[in-house]
Amino acid sequence: MGLFDGRDGMTEAGSTAELAKWLGAPVLLVMDCWSVARSAAAMVKGYQEFDPDLNLAGVIFNKIGSKAHTQWLTEAVQATGVQTKVFGGIPKVCQAPYGCNLADLQANSSNRASAHSH
Repeated sequence: MGLFDGRDGMTEAGSTAELAKWLGAPVLLVMDCWSVARSAAAMVKGYQEFDPDLNLAGVIFNKIGSKAHTQWLTEAVQATGVQTKVFGGIPKVCQAPYGCNLADLQANSSNRASAHSH
């Protein structure tokens, strides 16, 4: 089920979005970006604007093909003017010998630069 999916198709009742708002919790959107580029920006913008009361803290791109793919996705999201932070991308094919986890996250260059400046 998706972020806004709950008991029915007309309300947020029972959805993750409803729970996040009750708790005042930020939402980190993990998007399947297999074979997607600029369209991901339209989806991020849609998620942000669909419910302005939801605290969409950021997005992680899942199933990315390369660091360049992550960069294209990031640039596309930034070009929409939305204030959603991009945390990076997770490769579609894990290269780690013992499996993949969030440590394998490929952060975009702007996130790396900001991390070094603090």
